[in-house]
Amino acid sequence: MAKWWLMLMLPCSLAQAAVETLQDPTQPLTGSVQGQVAQHVETLPSLQGLLLGRGPRQAILDGESYRLGQIVAGYRVADIRPDGVVLERNGQRHTLPLYSSKVKIQ
Repeated sequence: MAKWWLMLMLPCSLAQAAVETLQDPTQPLTGSVQGQVAQHVETLPSLQGLLLGRGPRQAILDGESYRLGQIVAGYRVADIRPDGVVLERNGQRHTLPLYSSKVKIQ
């Protein structure tokens, strides 16, 4: 009788152990270096357009209008140029081009 019980319970316990070691594929990997790096990377605002006509120059960043010197997502708008915007934070400057490098302006 004990042999039959052991033969029935052994596959069930092995299946339970296999289920516990599987990870949900829709969740981030636990203990991965890539997941840890992604938490520390900050993204720059997205440049969507420029207003360069009469009046002060304005940049459309993440759907909002900003003028020179204003703060967007922790970055100060340092310069607004016809071809892009320069953002500054902690002494580091980041240039956001209006056009992709794949677009040629003639």
